[in-house]
Order: sequence, then structure tokens, then C-alpha cells
Amino acid sequence: MSEFPREMKRGNFRSWIAQYGIVCLFHGRKLIKILPEAEAGVVQRILASNQEELERQLSESDVRVRKGEKVVVAFSATLRSSWCLSEALHARGISANDWTS
Repeated sequence: MSEFPREMKRGNFRSWIAQYGIVCLFHGRKLIKILPEAEAGVVQRILASNQEELERQLSESDVRVRKGEKVVVAFSATLRSSWCLSEALHARGISANDWTS
């Protein structure tokens, strides 16, 4: 975490993280508070992309669950933070228990 602001000053790292980077919600929020505006914007775009992907995966799985299908939820590595997943489920009004029964 302490190295991230320093590394963001390197153009090649900033470009790489913007294109391929993975930042969990917890650390992303912390980074946004300590990074200069331009670099914080990169982290905000990564978090927005993560949210869009998680919502897409949740919607696809939700449709199948509501049809009565048994669904094995296997979210991509980008989205595996249980804290992020729990927050996304809660935002959709879905209890984690609905998915584990």
C-alpha cells in the first residue's frame, strides 16, 4: 500500500495499472484518499470497472437462481474480495444466505 503512490508516478506502471490493474474496494478507497487527483482517477476507474463486472456476473447468476437452477458462484479473481461481494449482494437486496442454501 505504501509503495503504490510512489509507483503511480512512473508512467509505465500507471499505464499498466490503468489497463490491467486490480484493486479491491477496501484498498481502492484508501488509495483514492492519499493519491493526487489524476492517479486517484485511475483507481476510481478500476473500481467502477470492477463494479460493472460484478453486477454483470451477479445479474447472470441471479436470473439462473430465480429460475430454480443450482448455481455455483465462481466470480473472477478481480472480484473475489468477500467484502466487495457482500456489499454488492446487499446493494441488490440479496442475502448471502439466498446463495448458499
